[in-house]
Amino acid sequence: VKLTYKHDSEYWEVTAEHQSIGKDFRADLGFMPRADISTNKLLVNRLFYGDEQSAWQEARVSGQYQTKHSKKGELLEKSFASSFGIDGPMLSYFDVMLTHAEKVGLRHDYSNNAIENNTTLFTEDQITIYGRIQPANNLYTDLSYTFGDKIDYANNRLGDYQELAGVFTYNVNDHLELDLYLTHGKLDADNTNVYVADLAELRVSYQFDVHSYLKLNLVYSDIDINTGINEKELSTQLIYAYKLNPQTVFFLGYSDASEQYAPLTTLERREKTFFTKISYAWMQ
Repeated sequence: VKLTYKHDSEYWEVTAEHQSIGKDFRADLGFMPRADISTNKLLVNRLFYGDEQSAWQEARVSGQYQTKHSKKGELLEKSFASSFGIDGPMLSYFDVMLTHAEKVGLRHDYSNNAIENNTTLFTEDQITIYGRIQPANNLYTDLSYTFGDKIDYANNRLGDYQELAGVFTYNVNDHLELDLYLTHGKLDADNTNVYVADLAELRVSYQFDVHSYLKLNLVYSDIDINTGINEKELSTQLIYAYKLNPQTVFFLGYSDASEQYAPLTTLERREKTFFTKISYAWMQ
């Protein structure tokens, strides 16, 4: 069950939402990360507008309150977030958000499904700084930095978290586009490092004409865990698409995956796939 109320006016935006998912819910046609959960959310935005001479056009102050409970009424998570965002020249935007949340950790007794008196309630305080800009018609970038508290679920304790993420898009010409996604995350707890994770994704797209294109995706991850485990993975996907008509598209592709973990010293390919398919859109 999902109920949503929205109100939009010149200076105010209000969204209220309730969602309830039973413990026997099955998402056969999709993916649902949680069941046996009831979520309530309230989001309020206050908008401000600049004049013709100002460097900014719109700014907003936002507040969001959210709770999550099990169907038995046990608290899973309660959070409040407040943010301020403002746009600027060159399609730029800057936002800073403060989040205070209370979340339950792992069960102390796994044989008992109860949440109350069987978990630790942790308090997370985080700050997220985000900015984006398009300095040229063919160049776009955005950056975000998050720091504060985060639960180390592997050890059921609170740690210090930092994450830096960036996106860079460059349209070389009318046919070629490059997209680079970078993420660096680090979690420390009890004065020791828990993990360091780096993720990089490169997307290269070449549009031959209105009928066909070629896309190359490379995804690389490097994770160091304090137990001495280092895992590296590299996946590659190359797809060619040709649109026979507005309803029919032909695909031809190749993908592979490589990984490195002890005792391996280099990346080794563990699978590769060649595939093809035809997509047809039925219209009435």
